[in-house]
Amino acid sequence: MGIKLPPRPKPRAADKELNSVDNIREIKEWILEYNPDALLADGFDDAVIGVGNQHGSNPVVIYDSDKCIEILAEQFVQEECCEDPYLEAADYFGYNTACAYVGEIRPFLCEE
Repeated sequence: MGIKLPPRPKPRAADKELNSVDNIREIKEWILEYNPDALLADGFDDAVIGVGNQHGSNPVVIYDSDKCIEILAEQFVQEECCEDPYLEAADYFGYNTACAYVGEIRPFLCEE
């Protein structure tokens, strides 16, 4: 029959910001309570868009891939490490994050 989980965190009606600090904190607290093994991506809090799971699996955090790349590109601009920070960020993210398989506990990545 499966485990019945409480309602997932939703954007707060007062601010309607999905990635507000309070909502991200709520999502992280929820996921760590109901799936303490779930991995969270360091440095990508602004890219959190919610939680989800596949049938029969534990819930994990969902990140916006495009936003993750934007966050990396901003870091690369500040570090002045390359000619095309966005291209470098997309390559880095694709190789080091999107293609990294660490089991069912890894976050979901979503593209618009």
